[in-house]
Amino acid sequence: MRLVYFSMLFLGVVSLNFFACKKEGTAQTKAPQIQKMYVRTEPSTTLREDANETGNILMQIPFGSSVEVIPANDTGAEHDEKKHTWLKATFNNKTGFVSTTALSLLPLPQAGCRTVLDYARKQLTPEGAETRRYDNPAKKGPYHWKQKFKEGVTVEGYGSIDTGAMVANLPFHDSEIAFEICKRCTPFFKSLTYASFKEQNEVIQECGGRTKQGGCLIIWSIETVHTKSGVRLKCGSESM
Repeated sequence: MRLVYFSMLFLGVVSLNFFACKKEGTAQTKAPQIQKMYVRTEPSTTLREDANETGNILMQIPFGSSVEVIPANDTGAEHDEKKHTWLKATFNNKTGFVSTTALSLLPLPQAGCRTVLDYARKQLTPEGAETRRYDNPAKKGPYHWKQKFKEGVTVEGYGSIDTGAMVANLPFHDSEIAFEICKRCTPFFKSLTYASFKEQNEVIQECGGRTKQGGCLIIWSIETVHTKSGVRLKCGSESM
């Protein structure tokens, strides 16, 4: 009996150790999470074999294309001698490295974008219909409107949904991407750079037209404010 007891005890310990090791091994080999990002440089960016600027070129990825990357916080990032960050990325079944400076969490507006809402409706996925809240329900106007998108973006404004200044709430802390979205949908800012935008504390207003007395007819504005959940972007024109 004593021999049988010790044999069973030994087998029990071995079994527990086996499952513990298996569980631990599973945790160590957990597959990294894959994230979709978009090429923001025109006309393309380079997919390289190694994480540096001199790595062999595997292919060119066109502007606006989506790539699958391993996020930096999931051990997907590598740094070169200039301390630039590179992410492991896959495009058209080829895997290599892309500089983070060439990638965006949201696709950037394509040519012909008229407003931030126009951009969102063309390139993002609506989450329900646009809603309106009238200041005077009896007269049906003016009104505040809001449109949500599944990518975590909300665009809202006052009055016409086709013109005027709009506010977009973006789900990341990247003022440069917010600036690029507004710039590409605002003809007046086509030549503005992010560096000059930052010099004005991430707020810029310019006259789009002038009266004979020199006052502004239209103010074109870009403004970014960081919030707990991301960036609040004000973009568009306002009559003065």
